[in-house]
Amino acid sequence: MKFSKRLDNFPEYIFVSLQRAKKTIEEQSNRPVLDLGPGSPDVLPSRKYLDKLKGFLEEDQAHMYPGYGAIPEFQEGLIQWYRERFGVKLESDELYPLLGAKEGISHLSLALLDADDEVLIPNPGYPAYAGAALMIGAKPIPYNL
Repeated sequence: MKFSKRLDNFPEYIFVSLQRAKKTIEEQSNRPVLDLGPGSPDVLPSRKYLDKLKGFLEEDQAHMYPGYGAIPEFQEGLIQWYRERFGVKLESDELYPLLGAKEGISHLSLALLDADDEVLIPNPGYPAYAGAALMIGAKPIPYNL
């Protein structure tokens, strides 16, 4: 399989490199290495929440596409949480629910950057900041935190 030349613009994902190094050290030392990389839960979710999720999956419309934007209950919950937590008043058209941070960062880069643009990237910072910019040909400019 031939990959796009864009993939040559950025290095291997840091957590892949760290996982490989961890495995090598464990094999050489015959000892476990504490992994402080991106965490995966090591405790099952509460039965209460698993049952609630199961209930949602069994609803008649669960297989349908969700539409665009947040459902009213989620919208109101977000607006209330931001108001209580940060003292910020948001309007419903300022909410953009995402599947995760990487999706948001990638789409933001696609919306704001063009090839050859320069973009400030915090160092250290989340690898997706630079990766998304590099994928479209923008130039990440690191600044130290």
